[in-house]
Amino acid sequence: MKLITVRSQIRGLADLMERSWRKPSGWMQIRQPQPDTEKIHAAVAALDLETATKEDVEAAMGFAGWVREPTCHECKREVDAVVQLGEEPDSESYTANVCVECLRKALELAVTP
Repeated sequence: MKLITVRSQIRGLADLMERSWRKPSGWMQIRQPQPDTEKIHAAVAALDLETATKEDVEAAMGFAGWVREPTCHECKREVDAVVQLGEEPDSESYTANVCVECLRKALELAVTP
C-alpha cells in the first residue's frame, strides 16, 4: 500500500526513468528524432524534487505524460492523492488506486451491519 501524489511521482521519476531506459548496453532511445535519454534523465535528476512542478518536469523532459494528477479507480475523479492497494501495477496485477473519500465510504460500508 502506498500514497500517490504528484509530488511522490516527481520524487520517484528519476529512478523510474533509469529503470525504464537504462539497459546494460547503455541508455535506450525512445522515439524519432531520438532524444538523448541520458540527458533527459540528468535534467530531471537536477530538479529540486521538493519544489519542482509537473510543468517543470515536462519542460526538463521535453514532453508530458510521466507525471499526472492521480485518478481514483472507484469514482474516476482526478484528485490530489490516492492510496494504491494491491500489487505493484503491471499488465496482470490486481491493483486499485482509491481516493480518501472513497476509502471513507468503503470503511463505512465495512463497519455498518
